[in-house]
Amino acid sequence: MRFIRLIPVAFLILLTACGPIVPTEEGVTVTLIADGETRVLTTTALTVRDLLDEAGLTLDADDLVTPVEPTLLADGMIVRVVRVEIRTETEQREIPFERRTVRDASVPVGETRLLEPGITGLEELTYRVRLEDGVEVERQLIRRVVLRETRTEVILVGAQAEHNSVPISGTIAYLSDRNGWVIQVASPNRRRLTHTGDLDGRVFALSSDGGYLLFTRVATDSLNSLWLVETATTDAEPVRLDAADVLWAGWEPGCQVSSGATGCRIAYSTGRPTESSPGWKANNDLWIARPDPRTGRLLARREVIEQNAGGAYGWWGTTYAWRPDRHTLAYSRADEIGL
Repeated sequence: MRFIRLIPVAFLILLTACGPIVPTEEGVTVTLIADGETRVLTTTALTVRDLLDEAGLTLDADDLVTPVEPTLLADGMIVRVVRVEIRTETEQREIPFERRTVRDASVPVGETRLLEPGITGLEELTYRVRLEDGVEVERQLIRRVVLRETRTEVILVGAQAEHNSVPISGTIAYLSDRNGWVIQVASPNRRRLTHTGDLDGRVFALSSDGGYLLFTRVATDSLNSLWLVETATTDAEPVRLDAADVLWAGWEPGCQVSSGATGCRIAYSTGRPTESSPGWKANNDLWIARPDPRTGRLLARREVIEQNAGGAYGWWGTTYAWRPDRHTLAYSRADEIGL
C-alpha cells in the first residue's frame, strides 16, 4: 500500500519539472539588445512582449524580435530587437551606346568615316531597399524605365577597290548587305542610301526618272514597312510611307516624282504576318496612290482590287506589273495570269 501512495507524488514532481520556468516574485535576469544598446535587466515580466512594454520599446510592423513576443521569459534569456526599414530609392544611369564598323565600298581603303554618331541612353532604376538596424541587407530592382534610347555609332571602313571608271548615263540602284546603294554619273560614284541593314528585299524599286527608291524594311509591329528615299541628294533621310505589310509595290512607268507628290503613282499589294510557313498570308488586294516624299502620306489612295482568296495557293500572293500605258496592270499567280 505504501508503494501505491508514492506514485501520485512522483508523478506530480515529474510534471513540475517539465513545465515552464515562471518568473518568481524576485524576477528573472535577461539580456535585452535593442537600438544599439545592450541591457541586463531583472524583471518580473511574463513574456517577451511584456518585457518590451516594461522597457518602453515600441515596434513597427517590419521590426523583428527574437525570440517571438509570446515567448515566456526564462532566466538568462537573450532578447534581440532588430529595427527593419523598407524604402524605395531611385537613380538615373547612363546606357553606353554600341559601336559598329561597316566595310564600305564608297570609302577609299585605309580611310574611315563616321556615318552615324552614337548617342548615350539614359535609364531610371527604382530599388526596394531593406535595412536592418540602419545597415543595408537587401536591394531589389523593382522598376526600370528607359528615358532616352541609345543609338549605335556607325563607322565606315574603306573597302573601295581600284576599278576603271565606267560612265553611267542614268541611275543604278542595288541591294548589298541589306542596305540600298546607288551609282550615278560614273561607276566609282557609289553611295549608300541606307545604313540600318534591315531592308527585307521584298520591295526594291527605282522610279522611272531615277530620282526616288521605293523599298521595304523589317518592322517589329508588322510584316514590314514601306519607305521612300531620294537618290540624288547626299545623306538624304528616308521617309516612311503610310503603308505596312507590303508584299509587292511598283512605280507607275514613264513619270517623274516631285517633292509635291504631283508626279508618279505607286501600286502595292498587302498581306498579314502568320505563325505558319512561309510567315505571311496574302490579301491579294491592290492599291494605287501618290506618295508625298515630304510627309510620307499616300494621297488619292484607292483600292482597285478588294481582298480575296487569290485562287490556288492564294496565300502566297499576287504579283503585278504596270503596263507602259500607265492605265493597266498585269497580274500573275500560281494558277492564272491576266490584265
